[in-house]
Amino acid sequence: MPRAASNDAQRIGLQTPPFVRSRDGLSSPAFYIGGIVLRSLDSKLLALVLAAIAPLFVLILYNAAEERTSSVAAARQDALGLAGVISREHSRVVDDGRQFLAALARVPILLETGRACEQFLQDLQRIHARYIQLGVAAPDGAVVCSAVPATGDVTAADRPWFRAARERLAFVVGDYQVGRVTGKSSVIFAQPIGRGTGAGPHVLFGALDLGWLAELVSGAHLPEAATLLVLDRTGTVLVRVPDPGRSVGQSLADTPIVKTILQTQHGTLEAPGLDGIESIWGFRPIHRGGDVAGFIAVGTPRAGIVARANRLLWRDLAILALVAASALVAARLVARALIIRPVNALLETTKEIAAGSFASRADTRSRGELGRLAGAFNRMANTIQKRQAELDASLETLRQTNEKLRSLVQASPLAIVLYDAAGRIQLWNPAAESMFGWREHELLGQPPDRQGEIDGHRVRSLGGEVLDGVETVGQARDGRHLDVRVFSAVLHDASGRVDGVLVVYEDITARKRAEQEAARQREALFRSEKLADLGRLAAGVAHELRNPLTVVDGRAQMLKRLAVNGPVGPDTLGGHLDSLEEAVNRMRRIVHGLSTYGKPERIDRATVDLGDLLTAVTELIGYNARNGNVKVVRQIANQLPKIVGDRSQLMQVLVNLTTNAIEAMAPAGGLLTLSAYVNEETEAHTVVVEIADSGPGIAPEQLERIWEAFYTTKTEGTGLGLSIVRALVAEQPGAQIGLRSTVGVGTVFSLTFPSAALPLQANRVVQ
Repeated sequence: MPRAASNDAQRIGLQTPPFVRSRDGLSSPAFYIGGIVLRSLDSKLLALVLAAIAPLFVLILYNAAEERTSSVAAARQDALGLAGVISREHSRVVDDGRQFLAALARVPILLETGRACEQFLQDLQRIHARYIQLGVAAPDGAVVCSAVPATGDVTAADRPWFRAARERLAFVVGDYQVGRVTGKSSVIFAQPIGRGTGAGPHVLFGALDLGWLAELVSGAHLPEAATLLVLDRTGTVLVRVPDPGRSVGQSLADTPIVKTILQTQHGTLEAPGLDGIESIWGFRPIHRGGDVAGFIAVGTPRAGIVARANRLLWRDLAILALVAASALVAARLVARALIIRPVNALLETTKEIAAGSFASRADTRSRGELGRLAGAFNRMANTIQKRQAELDASLETLRQTNEKLRSLVQASPLAIVLYDAAGRIQLWNPAAESMFGWREHELLGQPPDRQGEIDGHRVRSLGGEVLDGVETVGQARDGRHLDVRVFSAVLHDASGRVDGVLVVYEDITARKRAEQEAARQREALFRSEKLADLGRLAAGVAHELRNPLTVVDGRAQMLKRLAVNGPVGPDTLGGHLDSLEEAVNRMRRIVHGLSTYGKPERIDRATVDLGDLLTAVTELIGYNARNGNVKVVRQIANQLPKIVGDRSQLMQVLVNLTTNAIEAMAPAGGLLTLSAYVNEETEAHTVVVEIADSGPGIAPEQLERIWEAFYTTKTEGTGLGLSIVRALVAEQPGAQIGLRSTVGVGTVFSLTFPSAALPLQANRVVQ
C-alpha cells in the first residue's frame, strides 16, 4: 500500500487498530473500555454473560447481608432477655436469703459462743452448700462464731453491711465482694439477732457464693462460646463463665466493654469482650432497693451468630458460579459459529480501508444483521471516499488562510509576540524586531533575555489575566527606553487550560513625548498668565505698601522729636509702637500674599487655611478694588476646617476670580463678597469658598463657552483666565468649581473642597 494512501487515511480519522491472532487463525482488533482490554468478541460475550449474572450476584450478597443483620438482631434480643432472666433469678435468691436468715435468727444457740455454735453452722452449711460462709458477729464486730473457722481474729466492724444491719435493725444485702477468709466472690446477707446489751444486737451473716450463676448458665442452654459476666458497680469482676484468665476479683473498669456497661447500664451493643473476640452483648443492672449494686452481661461471639448466613452465602455463590460457567461455554460455542467468523472477515476489509485502500468492499452475502452491517459498511466506504476529496479541498483552503494570516502578522505595524504555556516565544514578527532590536531566530523557543516590566506583563498574561492597553516602559536591545501599550489575549486548549498567550505591543514613545511637550507649553502658558496678573497687581501692591510705610516714617520722626525733649513716657511709647507693629503686620501680609502668588510653578500640596488665604487675597486686590469703587467684604466661618491643596495655585485661582469680578463691576462699583463656610447639607461636610459680585452677570449663551480657552468678552484679554482656573482646580485633591449667574444681579463662583480629614473624590466642574 503506498505511504501517501496511509497518511490520507489517518488524516480523515481512521486509525488502524492493533490486531491479535486467535487460536483458530482469525484476526480481531483490540478494544479498550474503561482501561480494560477486550481483544475479541469472546471477551465481549464473557462481559455480557457476567453482566446478566451480576444482578443475581448482588441479590445473593443482599440476602446474605439481610440474614446476618437478622441474626445479629435476634442475638441482641436473646442476650438481653437472658440477662433479664438471670437478673430476676438473682432477685429471687436474695428473697430466699432473707427468709433463710430470718428463720435462722430464731435459733438460740447462735447467741452462744463456743464449739456448739460453730458445729451448728457447719452442719447447716453442708445442707445449704451455696453459702460459703455463715457466722455471727458480736456488737463490736468481732466474728465469734463461723462455719469456716478463721486463722486469726476477724472483724466485720469495717464492713458496710455490718453497720447497716445494726443501724436499721433489719435484713441487709451487702456489696459484692471477695471474701477475706474464703477468697471467693460472694454477696453478703446480714440479719440482726437478739436484743443484745447496751452495746446493741449481734449480727447473723451469710456469704452467698455467686458460683450458682454459673450453674444457672449451664442449665439455660446458652449459645456455643457464650460468656456470662457479673460486675459490681465499680467494674470489678465477680463472676465470669468461662473464666480462662482468672479475672474474678480484678477491676476492669478501664476496658471498653466494662466502661460502656457502667455508663449505659441497660441495653445491647456489639463490641470485643475481655478476650478480644467481637461479640453481641446484652446487659442489665442488678438493683438493691433503689440503687444499682452491679451488672449482669451475656455475650455471644459474632462469628457464631453469622456462621449460618455465611454457609448459605458460599452455597449460593457456588451454584451461581456453576450456572455462569455453563452459560459462558454455551455462549462461546454459538457465537463462534454464527458471529465471530463473519465479523473477522469484515475486520479484514476494515484493515484494508484503514490502510488507505478505499476501493475495498465487504462481502454482503451473509443474511440477517451481519449482512445489513456489511451493506452499511460499504456505504460508509463510499462516503469516506467522497469526504476524502472534500477534506483535501478544505486543507488547501486552510493553508491559504493560514498564509494570509501570516502575511498580515508579518506586515503589522504593531509588535506581535506569541508565547507558549511555558513562556517560550513561538512568534516574533518584524515589527517586534524593529521595536526591540532582537531578531526572530535569536528568540524562538526561549523567553526574551529581559527582566523588565514587559516580562512581568507576560507572566501576568500567562496566569490568565487579559491586558487591555496597559501602559509601561520597556527597554530595547540597545538600551533605549520605550513607552509601550500592552494588549494580550489568552489562548486555551480543548480542555480549557491556558495553552499560550498572544501579546501585542504598541510603541507610544512619540505620543508620550508630544504629551510632555504639550504639558510644558501649558505650564509656560500658566506662568505667562500669572505674570500678566502680577503686572495688573503691581500698582495696587505698591500703593498698599505706601500707606503703612507712611505710618512707619511718621511715627519714627515723632519718636525722634520726643527723644530730643527727654525720656518718653511708657503710654506714649506704647501707642507709637502699636501703630508701628500694625503697619509692619499689614506690610508682611501684603508681601506674604505676593510671594505666595509669585511662587515658582511646582505642585506642593499641604494643609491650607482658607481664611488666611482669603485675607491675603483681600490685601493684594485692595487697591484695585478701591480704584474700581468696589467694596470687599469677607465672611469667614469660625473654626473653619483646613483643606489639602497647593497654596500658590489656590492663590492664583482666587486672585484671578476676584480680579475678574472687580473688572466686571468697575467703574460703576459694587460689592465683592468673599465667604468661606462648611456645607452641612451634604453627607460629608465640605468646605465651600464663594466669590460673589454684584456686577452685570453673564448671559446664558455665554455660560456654555466661558470655560473655553481663548474665549473672552473683554476688549483686552487672552481668554485663558478661566480655563487656567479650571485646570488648577482640577489639580487640587477632590476640589470642584461651580458657577451661577443672573443677568443684572451678579455672578457667584463657588469652590468646594473636602476637609483635610475626609476621603478625596474625583474633581469636576459644576455649572
